[in-house]
Amino acid sequence: MASSHNNLEASLMCSICIEIFKDPVILPCSHSFCKDCLEKSWSEKLRKDCPLCRHTTKRSARNNLTLKSVCESFLEEKRCRISAQNQGVICAVHDLKHELFCTDDQKLVCLKCVSEDHKEHNFCSITKAAEEHKNRLQKPLQELEGKLQNLVSKKSTFNTSATKLQSQGQKTETHIKEEFKKLHQFLREEEEARLSALRVEQKKKSEKITEKIAEVEGLHTSLSERIKNIKDDLGHDESLFLHKFSETEERVNFTVPDLKLDSGSVIDVAKHMGNLRYQVWEKMKHVCPNYPVILDPNTTTSNLEVSPDLTSVLCLIPFLSNSTATTCLTYILGSEGFSSGVHTWQVDVEACDHWTLGVVTESAKRLKKISSSNFLIYYINGKCSWTPVALKIKKVCIFLDVVKKQVVFSDPDTNVTMKSYSCEFTEKMYPCFLPISKSPMKILPSV
Repeated sequence: MASSHNNLEASLMCSICIEIFKDPVILPCSHSFCKDCLEKSWSEKLRKDCPLCRHTTKRSARNNLTLKSVCESFLEEKRCRISAQNQGVICAVHDLKHELFCTDDQKLVCLKCVSEDHKEHNFCSITKAAEEHKNRLQKPLQELEGKLQNLVSKKSTFNTSATKLQSQGQKTETHIKEEFKKLHQFLREEEEARLSALRVEQKKKSEKITEKIAEVEGLHTSLSERIKNIKDDLGHDESLFLHKFSETEERVNFTVPDLKLDSGSVIDVAKHMGNLRYQVWEKMKHVCPNYPVILDPNTTTSNLEVSPDLTSVLCLIPFLSNSTATTCLTYILGSEGFSSGVHTWQVDVEACDHWTLGVVTESAKRLKKISSSNFLIYYINGKCSWTPVALKIKKVCIFLDVVKKQVVFSDPDTNVTMKSYSCEFTEKMYPCFLPISKSPMKILPSV
């Protein structure tokens, strides 16, 4: 069957392009060619002769409608046959319809395949084989669907992260510009103050020099006139010269004062330029405080609001009367964990009615679970965890000694220790802040 198709296809091929005829035409010698192939062949020659037999003709080639119809039918049948083979309906070897499924070779077969290559094999119906194979795919299909849902969930999470990232970038850029705007403003004001001081000094000393210049000019005029008078006296005749000699002698004995500028008549450059950048940096401390701990906004819960400079935080939701220090989830951590050394930071809690402070382990940060097993103190509903007596304080100082494994909470105003912990922690320790009121909890700058 396949051989007959091949023979037929060969007879329907143009001898010029070696493909199935396209828009075939026939010559008087009965040979057919594609119309475009023949015209291209003739365009390169002076005579119109047949590309096969070289028979010359003066007439134009005629459309071979019968051959065109046969070619179109053959191509359509070939497309259908290839489609059927691709779909597994027709046997690619024998061009027969598949009738059975060989369970030994796990493939579809036609009846001729059974008699030739699959003797003594086991077979079943195509319907039964398809059902069994479909059932085999159910479990992995469900797993793939689960993975698809997981990907959809991850895509949603990633899209949310991308949106958050863009928002964070825009906000952070704005805050950076605002901070540098303050620094630029400070530097401009400091520059103007220093330039003003320089100009004032320059003006005062310039005025003094101007006075000295005027004094020199006056003295110069007076001395020039005196010298002129003396020269005039010297030009008189002897009698008159001797008669006015005493006056002339008095003019000659004139003492010229020694005019000098004050020692501070030049700009005190060292005062204006000495350690200029350091002095400006020293003055910048009041606008550039250093905080021993900075908050990490990526560790905060959604109901907290962090200041742009990452040094204060407040709770956006009302405090619930049944909340406790161990169940409250409104926390934020410091940006840096400590694994060595001694660290101290102070927190302003005066405006907070309810708060919790302390340090937590790196595992608590990783698990996002803050509990009483960490090193915390709290002040909630007028009750505090460090004394049986309610005590409202303004500041809390947290002292962390990683080497001695010690955490100490104290009141910096009274230097009284509120509570201390000693424990063998082997992880990084992170400052933890749990504001439970709408008033901000503020980290204080280093003194």
